[in-house]
Amino acid sequence: MDQEIPYLMNDANYPVGGSCVRTLVFSKGLTKIGHEISILTWKGANDFVQSDSGIELIETYTSIDRISKLRWIYSRLPKIYSKMKYFKPDVVICKSAGFVFFLFTIMCFFLKTKLVFMITNDVYVDDRITIKLNKFNRVLHLFALTVVNAVFCQNSYQYRKMKKKYPYKSVFRITNPYFSFKGNKDNDVKKSRKYVAWMGIFQSQKNIPALLRIVMNNPQHNFRIAGSEASSIDKKSQLAIIKLKGRQNVKFVGYLTRDKIQTFFSDAIALLNTSHYEGFSNTFLEAFSVGTPVISLIVNPDKILTKYHLGFIVNENEVGDKINYLIANYRNNDMEKRIIKYLNDNHNYESLSIDLSNKLRSFRE
Repeated sequence: MDQEIPYLMNDANYPVGGSCVRTLVFSKGLTKIGHEISILTWKGANDFVQSDSGIELIETYTSIDRISKLRWIYSRLPKIYSKMKYFKPDVVICKSAGFVFFLFTIMCFFLKTKLVFMITNDVYVDDRITIKLNKFNRVLHLFALTVVNAVFCQNSYQYRKMKKKYPYKSVFRITNPYFSFKGNKDNDVKKSRKYVAWMGIFQSQKNIPALLRIVMNNPQHNFRIAGSEASSIDKKSQLAIIKLKGRQNVKFVGYLTRDKIQTFFSDAIALLNTSHYEGFSNTFLEAFSVGTPVISLIVNPDKILTKYHLGFIVNENEVGDKINYLIANYRNNDMEKRIIKYLNDNHNYESLSIDLSNKLRSFRE
């Protein structure tokens, strides 16, 4: 189930998260190798998308924000259950946490259908889960994890944590796949790189105050910020955005549709990631597709930035030095070719979809 998928399929001016991109790319890959994929989503989605992607959108209920849990039970749950019962899926993959995840375990139990929980963020595997879920939702979430058939991780940290907690459960790891929504098989690489790129939904997780400090400490470098506000934004992030908009070396480019993302990164010296935590950021893969390195404060899934020399892990005060290094050395050390080769070798969506297909088969047999 995914409420953002129709917006991504339509390439609408609507912010979608990385887990939505991951879901759609795996759906494309599984479809290409012969599976039938259906996605539960909101009523009216097919008319909104108006295209045949080979992935069936199953319409359930009218989407309304901030709905009560009681209405979930008496209104949404019966509609989702009736659709699932009609389509008789072999496997259901759920990425929703907490209360919704719990409801899916109940539905799949009665339908005798295998259920896979797809982890979307590192915070769902350790004590930081309190950031995302209140006590009520945590209790339901942890119960659901004990009965789910398999857990689908996206990095080694998630895998280690879940395997330790649930040693007798099917836990597997498959990294995020990459697919060029632009439809251009040739990597759109530019000869000149003009600015440092930052991209994401404006929210607390993205650590926008750190971005502000880096911008203020590096007035000699230009920064371009892509994205839009989350439905609810914390005061610190909101204040940082206001101050960033007043900086001479910052340009906000708004939310970028899929066909504009490659161009945005191809002109960038580097992608700057300031997040407190991620699972496996799809912005990394989008930057890699055009040979753009990543400068990150914390996030380094499976240590790929340091292991494959795809960028740098630094503290805030070192960002300026790394920008200077990339400007001086980018063309001299084959970084561009190395980054693109890494992406092609490790994140091919067809190969990873085959891996996923095999994993799903293994725990069903």
